[in-house]
Amino acid sequence: MTLKDNKKEIALLGVGLLLVLLSIYGIYAQYGNMGAARETLEEEEMKLGQAEDRLSTLMALKEQEEEFEERLAFLKEALPEVPGESALMHTILTAADRRGNIEDVRISTPSDQEDFSEIPLTFSYSGRYRGLVEFLDNLQRDRRIVRIDSITVSEGRDGFPSIRADITASSFYNE
Repeated sequence: MTLKDNKKEIALLGVGLLLVLLSIYGIYAQYGNMGAARETLEEEEMKLGQAEDRLSTLMALKEQEEEFEERLAFLKEALPEVPGESALMHTILTAADRRGNIEDVRISTPSDQEDFSEIPLTFSYSGRYRGLVEFLDNLQRDRRIVRIDSITVSEGRDGFPSIRADITASSFYNE
């Protein structure tokens, strides 16, 4: 072999070695990119799982929409947007339901709270003890919220078993 042939072989061997090195570098770079792509894929799969969980929660809430609408309507009745003193009087008088008499109803000026207004009221119930219990039960079952703050029970005008109950209560409305 001649020197010229050796130079050609060395040049070809150098080019071949360079191609092998370039191929190895390309494979290494692709492997690095593949690792980054795997991390991105894992992050995206995690985000997809979170989105699917959120979607299933929202779909479950959507299925309960009618129930939530009913609850909202109930709460709007329990906590009306206006004081509605006449409706409040009606609630109290209706709760007595002919088992006793409601007297001396006094509705005070509403006081503003953080998210609602409170209407203090006082009144007296005259009747029998069983009637008082039924009155309080009827008041509790009414849609309008009425909180009993205190009850003072004493002997009625006609003596026992007739009683008189002086009641301090509060009702509420949404501003």
